[in-house]
Amino acid sequence: MTLSASTFDCQYELQSQFFTYIGGTGSFTADFVICNDSVNPPAGCNNVIAVSGIQGLTVSFAGYLENQQQASYTWEFGDGVTATGQYPVHTYASQGMYTVTLLTIADDSCTDISQYALVLQDSVPVGCQNYFTYWSTGNPQEVYFQGYTTSQYPTDFLWDFGDPASGTSNTSGLQNSLHIFTSPGNYNVTLSTVDSTGCSYTSTSIVTVPQGNPGNLDIYGFVTAGNSFLDYGTVTLFGNDSLGAFNVLQVTTIDSAGFYGFYNLTEGSYLVLATPSVGSVYYNQFLPSYFGNVFQWEAAEPIVLGTPQNPYNINLVGYDSLGYGDGTINGQLVTGGKSVTPSQQEVFLLDETDAPVRFTYTDEQGNFNFSSLPMGLYKVNPVITGFTTYPALVDLNGTTMAADIVMAINGQTITGIREKIPADSKLNIYPNPVTSRLNITVKSGIQGTALINILDISGRIVLTEQTSIQSGIPVSFDISNLNSGIYFLQLRESNGQYSAIRFVKK
Repeated sequence: MTLSASTFDCQYELQSQFFTYIGGTGSFTADFVICNDSVNPPAGCNNVIAVSGIQGLTVSFAGYLENQQQASYTWEFGDGVTATGQYPVHTYASQGMYTVTLLTIADDSCTDISQYALVLQDSVPVGCQNYFTYWSTGNPQEVYFQGYTTSQYPTDFLWDFGDPASGTSNTSGLQNSLHIFTSPGNYNVTLSTVDSTGCSYTSTSIVTVPQGNPGNLDIYGFVTAGNSFLDYGTVTLFGNDSLGAFNVLQVTTIDSAGFYGFYNLTEGSYLVLATPSVGSVYYNQFLPSYFGNVFQWEAAEPIVLGTPQNPYNINLVGYDSLGYGDGTINGQLVTGGKSVTPSQQEVFLLDETDAPVRFTYTDEQGNFNFSSLPMGLYKVNPVITGFTTYPALVDLNGTTMAADIVMAINGQTITGIREKIPADSKLNIYPNPVTSRLNITVKSGIQGTALINILDISGRIVLTEQTSIQSGIPVSFDISNLNSGIYFLQLRESNGQYSAIRFVKK
């Protein structure tokens, strides 16, 4: 039997609850929707679904009637499996979103139905990760730091402010600490934590201590997620230096009403970024977003002081995650300098239309991963405020199921510098690097009409041609008009399959 809420006369009430299971296999999040039959409620036999535990892909459910009557319980877990009983335990085959339905029939034949939208995914950071916020106190070179951890256990905090000239004041064992820096400049501030189970974590951020005395100007506003105030999150203030580069000036948390504020500011141009925290019910629904309600810093609306025009409200950008498939993109963000750290940086996965479909953060070594992807063409797009990103293009298809990407920070740009091309790639391209004419041949099994696109490193199509292809017979293109640089050749067969390869134009 298929259970359906439409069987009954009811309205949906959106409710949310956040569950996290910390274990060796990861953490998982559950959001749910309950249908309480509010239009024509049954006489005192409303039922409720609860999750009593999540371990890996195994979920423990509980159902009950508000009036505690005796009843029969029939469950449908959203993956085609059904069960009976008040406290079922179900193991799902894979991550994903599942609509769990509970039908109850009380002894007096009163019937009710509820639904619960369960999301299982491993993108929630696990264990004992830490992070910190900071802001100027208003006194010259004085900064207040607050430390946070995801650990559920008692935790020791140790700060290193990267300011050895301050002597013994350069370190602190307090969770929240005040530090007076010895001079203006950029400092590598490190927070190390270890909890009572021995789980340790270290995070580092470059903190800019500005020249001169703070001003008397303020920036404040509210952060919303859809029609609700953001419950947990941080807000980051960026300012321009004398060379036009952006630096982090302050990081603060929002309060319970979604309010944030930055104070004691001087005249200048600023960007403001709001980020949902891991504990927020909106964490997997909304992206880090700049003032101007955009997720790319280049499109953000600058806040120019002088005259503040508060409030500067931010409505977070929502996104619809892709369905699930067999594709995987592994990557690493690397840098040869010290101006920015590759750890804990935002990485967006965009589709062909530049719409965000997945989002993650790099780990301590700059690694990131997007798994369970449907086949298609994607753009890997790290976002660091003030850095121009040239996305890495990845074509997942029946031949290429996985890709390895290295994104390099060089100067003020981020560029994809290496992509693994499988040994059984359908394309052969020569010469590479190429000066004027590019030749491609295809392997056996491909013939007929195909669409060939050449894209630059930003993903813009610079050449397109419909051509007839046949295995072993070269197809030649004149690319003498293209500028020097890295390009991406994409071949789309008549059956919709993709093949792709990277080349260099001299």
